[in-house]
Amino acid sequence: KRAEEEASRLDRQKIILEKELEKKYLLSLEEKFTTEDNELFQKKSKAVRDTLNVFHNEILKKHIGKIQTLILDSFNKLISKDSLIKDFIIDVNDFGITLQDSGGRTISPERLSAGERQLLAVSMLWGLARASGRALPSVIDTPLGRLDSSHRKNIVEKYFPFSSHQVFLLSTDEEVDREHYEKLKPWIGHSYILNFDESTNATKIEKGYFW
Repeated sequence: KRAEEEASRLDRQKIILEKELEKKYLLSLEEKFTTEDNELFQKKSKAVRDTLNVFHNEILKKHIGKIQTLILDSFNKLISKDSLIKDFIIDVNDFGITLQDSGGRTISPERLSAGERQLLAVSMLWGLARASGRALPSVIDTPLGRLDSSHRKNIVEKYFPFSSHQVFLLSTDEEVDREHYEKLKPWIGHSYILNFDESTNATKIEKGYFW
């Protein structure tokens, strides 16, 4: 009888040990598959990130290429003479700007006249606005100060009416004179003049222009 009890006890221990071994085996398998899944996930994640970076860079190059073209086109619309600038390049990494002549040589901004630099600045704003494709109001403050008569004419006729669907033009009477005002008249919705009143030390807003 004692032998039977001992045999029964050993059988129970055997069953317990087998269950423990089975449990440990299943846990080891789970850990193995979890580790493999994590490694696979990390590899796939890296592949996805790399692919997205490639797409991002390609899209960035495409958009920058469009902006470059529109800025150069805007500049050519406004410049009256044959300009040194034949290409406008934006670096995709730091967004630095390089100007080039017809031979692909870099042009220093110092070689441009004050008027050309102002036209280039206007062209950059105009090109960016055109590239965005969005109807955004444009505020232009004293835009003709450094320009000669031919460039003023180009700005008035080719830029002001088409720079945006809604333009707020802040000008002196010497910039937009009678001649320029008459050319802009078909596109003018409202005109106001800011008059400083010394008696009240305040500025009054009145309808009309300088004459």
